[in-house]
Amino acid sequence: MPEITKENAKEFLKHFGDLHDSTIRHVSISYCGGTPSEPTAIELEISTQEEPFSDTDWTNIKLRATGVEEFRFAEGPACLFVIFAAAIGFIEDSMYLSFDYDVDDRKGLDDLRKSQQYILCRKCSWSLSEYRDYVPTRE
Repeated sequence: MPEITKENAKEFLKHFGDLHDSTIRHVSISYCGGTPSEPTAIELEISTQEEPFSDTDWTNIKLRATGVEEFRFAEGPACLFVIFAAAIGFIEDSMYLSFDYDVDDRKGLDDLRKSQQYILCRKCSWSLSEYRDYVPTRE
């Protein structure tokens, strides 16, 4: 899986249209001990479009954030997470992914923590997968 880095983050977002009007379909959190050898990880599956953009051509991307330091997904499990625009940034040795509408002024951890949906992690990689709707089941 290719990694999102400082060098390619802007191109990644541009290729997927800043994830505008994308939908977070699935979030999986693995609490693996929280140690450097077993960091917490979050996997997301997002339905989105990629260049060249078309109303009918959708794909899913999978994001895998490792070394998760903190995160927030404030919506309830029955809600669809519709992304108005996403931001990827870097704070010291960490990177963040924010999925809020108001993403332009993320200048530090205090601003990031105002976000309703974000991940602060050490690394994030991604891959494409075939488009599919994800319908969660409740137990």
